[in-house]
Amino acid sequence: MATTLLETDKISCERCGREFKVKDFYKDKNGNPMKKCKKCMASMIDLNSYSTILPVLKEINIPYIPAEFESLKERYLFTEKNGQLVRNPNANQTILGKYIGKMKLLQFKDYNYEDTPKFVEAFEDKKSEQEEEVKKQIDELLAEGYNIESALALILHGKDEEEKNEEDDALLTRAQIKELKIKWGSSYTEEELLQLETFYKEMHDSYEIVTASHEDYLKKIVRLSIRIDQAIEIADYEAVGKLSSNYDKFMKSAKFTASQKKEEEAYIDSFSEMSRLAEEVGFIPVYHTNEPQDIVDVTLRDLNNYTKNLIEKEPGLATLIEQAFEAIKQEEEKDRMAEDEDDSLFDKDFITDEDYFKDAEILTEDQWGDEADGDNDDNKD
Repeated sequence: MATTLLETDKISCERCGREFKVKDFYKDKNGNPMKKCKKCMASMIDLNSYSTILPVLKEINIPYIPAEFESLKERYLFTEKNGQLVRNPNANQTILGKYIGKMKLLQFKDYNYEDTPKFVEAFEDKKSEQEEEVKKQIDELLAEGYNIESALALILHGKDEEEKNEEDDALLTRAQIKELKIKWGSSYTEEELLQLETFYKEMHDSYEIVTASHEDYLKKIVRLSIRIDQAIEIADYEAVGKLSSNYDKFMKSAKFTASQKKEEEAYIDSFSEMSRLAEEVGFIPVYHTNEPQDIVDVTLRDLNNYTKNLIEKEPGLATLIEQAFEAIKQEEEKDRMAEDEDDSLFDKDFITDEDYFKDAEILTEDQWGDEADGDNDDNKD
């Protein structure tokens, strides 16, 4: 019987010979750790050559799906640093690990490495169709009198009218996208930029952001929010946990709590507001007596409002009152029955003190009489 390994147990890597914890090894579809550690397996692949990727996937027994692998490459091959895109130094391990995790999802878990050819064939067919479509568009533009450079530019960027129509249908204009990429970075899609900016504005509407420190915290929190959504999409729940923890820490550090939220002011604290109120509602009487004058009046008003709201906004109040009265009646009926039982006890025939002493006196006389008869009998003898 095989022994189940814990994540904290250590096993040796057959490639580098070093010992690592089980969590530092990729697992096959049955949950068994591979013979090589994550770092060694990641170092065996070249992200630009799928022939180096296939042996690793074959060992794990998961299929190579080019479309899914390429989408992860687009997202994690480069990272933003100082406003520029640079190659992620841990790209091999990151992309391979996330791809293995993705293959455990419900839509892929029934596929094995043997299914690789059909996925590759489908990807190549789609790629060929796209290439044929591009060639067809180039031929049409060349026939219209464009040179090859202009034709390629039109295919990439579109004609002026088409570009205008696309911009009308787009979520953001090109100018807005450019502005948002300067603000948030160039690694986000149009939808993600819109999501970042929307959340950013909602936070500004909810909290008082007055200092540069708060503004910096807010931008970091917004970026973390989008990263959490991205991790959820690819079912990387380990990353979700870490990102969520950092998200909570940033929120607490920036003191973005419920108590910090903006509240609508329900009082007048300036002469300008008083003037505006006078212009809107008209004459304000000199002797204003409509408001409570002390804390007692305020308390009474609050109690009255509470009682009024309790009665008016509780649709089942009548039923609750009826139930309460019925419960009170039942308790009173129980008390009455208990009192009747107690009274009935005194109606029974009990021995009084007088009867008791009388019976005791008779009993004593009988005993004395018996003793006297006994003495007479002894004298006769």
